Amino acid sequence: MRSCLRLLPLRAAAAACLLVPAAASVSCGHGVEYQLTFDPVSGKIQTRQIVSTERRPVTLTALTRIYVIPFEVADGTTPPLHPAAQAAWYSKPDITDYPSGNGLCYQWDTASPTGGQLAGTNWSWKDSSSLPNLAGTVFAYRFTDRVLKWDGTQFTAAAAGATQLQAFRGDATTVPTVFMTTASGSSLAFTAVGSSTQNTNPHTNAGFRLLGDGTSFAPSAAGPGTDGIYLQGMQVTTSATTPAGVAVGASEPAYMVFSKNTSHADAYAVAAAFATTQGIPLNQIQSVPEPTTSVLVAGAAVAAVVEWRRRATRRGCRT
Repeated sequence: MRSCLRLLPLRAAAAACLLVPAAASVSCGHGVEYQLTFDPVSGKIQTRQIVSTERRPVTLTALTRIYVIPFEVADGTTPPLHPAAQAAWYSKPDITDYPSGNGLCYQWDTASPTGGQLAGTNWSWKDSSSLPNLAGTVFAYRFTDRVLKWDGTQFTAAAAGATQLQAFRGDATTVPTVFMTTASGSSLAFTAVGSSTQNTNPHTNAGFRLLGDGTSFAPSAAGPGTDGIYLQGMQVTTSATTPAGVAVGASEPAYMVFSKNTSHADAYAVAAAFATTQGIPLNQIQSVPEPTTSVLVAGAAVAAVVEWRRRATRRGCRT
């Protein structure tokens, strides 16, 4: 059904910012991944926060289902980009020095010299009698829709037009060779998890870039007409099973909210309003900016949701 969401002017954000704490942020890094855990109650994968490969988490991060990330144009030659990188609009979490994507991090235990299970992840590297074994299994992104664009009221394919989103394996510093145009049911699979210790393959990278006209990722194909706020829905899947032979279920739908030449505060506010329509708690949104910025845009998000609820009540809008 049509959602009667509208992005309000972001005034009074400073006052509202005290209502929502900033999401935990990991600064510095080389590549980024979603931290994944297994929920033995639901039997599903859980998505947590984006973490850095250079600052590996030693504890679990918060459950997270919406990630607000800007697009940044790269010309393929300007440092610190590797010259082999291709010019395009890439997703660019600011915990990296160059446009990078969002891979998957299944487990880490930096205190164990031979690798092992990070406490609470509920994964097993191999030979467990109670937890899902990851040895030789494959993780993948399964996209729930094509990329959608915010039209001022809702996310639609019509607003996105010919613009598409390409997912690829890699970190934008080398020319990707494995990629997928996102659409409902399409998947980007990663290589099989190592079979010896978690140090063999504890994580893997992915990236995202705009196909401005649906076929070309050249920056010229994604001109000013493609500026705005985008939504990409996806689930994380795995071929892993429990020792009882039960397949591990896909994660609940998670969403990437991308901004292109648009205020990050506006993108966060849109993400918060969207979260409300999906029944996703606001504390399950992770913002890419530094913590001080996150506090400000979190306040704007609260203001956006309060205003949306006020208007919905007044106009009898139903989502």
